[in-house]
Amino acid sequence: MYKRLPNFLETDKILYKYQFGFRKNDSTSQAVMEVVDEIYQYCDNREVTMGIYLCLQKAFDTVNHPILIGKLATYGIRGIVLKWFISCLSNRKQ
Repeated sequence: MYKRLPNFLETDKILYKYQFGFRKNDSTSQAVMEVVDEIYQYCDNREVTMGIYLCLQKAFDTVNHPILIGKLATYGIRGIVLKWFISCLSNRKQ
């Protein structure tokens, strides 16, 4: 699943183009570079910029598992594979 799910998501272009984390050849550092680049563009145009930054240290625990399962089904994950995800996410915390 570690290899197949990302391949499926990339091949079918399901992920948002600015989803940097958990993608092959992408990193959260690239996300920071995108933000900094946009800030520079706004500054060059003499526009105001503002940022709100959140700490997502416990991000796994904040994921709504029923919503995640619903999204997986919407994106084409069904049958045995979907049941596997449901089993893995049932009563789990990190």
